[in-house]
Amino acid sequence: MSENSPTGRNPARAHERSIIVVPAISMLFVLVAGVWLSWHVANRVVHDQARDEALNWAEYIERNLIDLDAIITGQPIDGHDRNVLNLARDAGNVFRYHIFDPAGRIMFSSDFLARTESVEVLAGADRKRLDKALYDGAILIEVQDGSANPERPDHYAEAYVPLFDGDRLRGVIEVYVDMTAKVARYWNTMGMAIAALAGLLAASATLPGLYIRKQYERLREAEAHIRDLAYLDSLTGLGNRRMFQRNLDEAFTLATTSRTEGALFILDLDNFKKVNDRLGHHVGDGLLEVMAERIRSALGEGDHAARLGGDEFAIILPPGVSAERVETVAGSIQDRLSGEIAVDGTEVRTSVSIGIAFYPSHGRTAIDLMKNADSALYQAKNAGRGRHVRFDETAARGMRSQSTAPAAEDAVLLTPDAV
Repeated sequence: MSENSPTGRNPARAHERSIIVVPAISMLFVLVAGVWLSWHVANRVVHDQARDEALNWAEYIERNLIDLDAIITGQPIDGHDRNVLNLARDAGNVFRYHIFDPAGRIMFSSDFLARTESVEVLAGADRKRLDKALYDGAILIEVQDGSANPERPDHYAEAYVPLFDGDRLRGVIEVYVDMTAKVARYWNTMGMAIAALAGLLAASATLPGLYIRKQYERLREAEAHIRDLAYLDSLTGLGNRRMFQRNLDEAFTLATTSRTEGALFILDLDNFKKVNDRLGHHVGDGLLEVMAERIRSALGEGDHAARLGGDEFAIILPPGVSAERVETVAGSIQDRLSGEIAVDGTEVRTSVSIGIAFYPSHGRTAIDLMKNADSALYQAKNAGRGRHVRFDETAARGMRSQSTAPAAEDAVLLTPDAV
């Protein structure tokens, strides 16, 4: 027995062991935590990227098919839509897809780029995922290991994306996305991080995990930027219809909670069809770009502008806007878009008509508000164009009862520039 330890235990050696064991345990804990964090982040990134790619692909299909409902209901497919379906099979990392009707039957398969010979109905786990997409309207993502199947990539995602027209379920697209390269990249990154982690002291062992987290955040920011592009009109740089709908829903919510009024403008260029017919779509597109820039210059912080399609634009002024500012913005837009506008060496004389509706007093839903703003635009056109008109229920009823057609379009002045 040690004279310093009546129990026979040596405190000095116990302390030495603790100096070795405690850091070792700490290092092991940090290493395990780093492996778990790296694995979790890598899987989360792969899952999110599969979801984003499947959604973007489904949006591409909806935008480019002329008659998606015809495909879903089993009608003949025209040449344009068949070509879109053919190209879609190899778009991005997608390698296979099925289109289901609301009953869960496969109406089109990319396997042979033809409708299935006999209608196929899924069963088992695939059927459960399909049912959840059909009945819950949920987007489902499953990352699968395909290494045992020679017809599958080593890693792929199977996504079920419901397709809606308003509240109506049109069908579901099942998309297969090849994730092999991305999984390999993330696992390589994770492996390097773990190797570095194992060689560091406990105090610094978390740095690779933090680095991975930072890289993940940067990747998410880049992906968010890419997703934002889906909300922008490619020609004008303004928001598109999806962005407009999102902003309008948010404005409605704010107006309801704050009990204040906002304003919606629907506007289009007078005589725009003549510009396209006489000078071609390249001049028409140039005119729309000028229009978007001048609309943007007339707005302030908190205002939102969007191109809804063709020469139709929308502006949302936020709740709390004064009647005076509504008039100021409308007048400013008309001043900027009236008279001669130079486009590609051509002077185009045009004007703009604007319909204005206030929310929520002129519409408790976005659909009602849009209808009433369109009605005000119709009144502006009928009154001679080149003006802005606020929605008036009495005037709208009178115009509906008269069924008066808009006045004939004014002649548009198109003169080649001297240069």
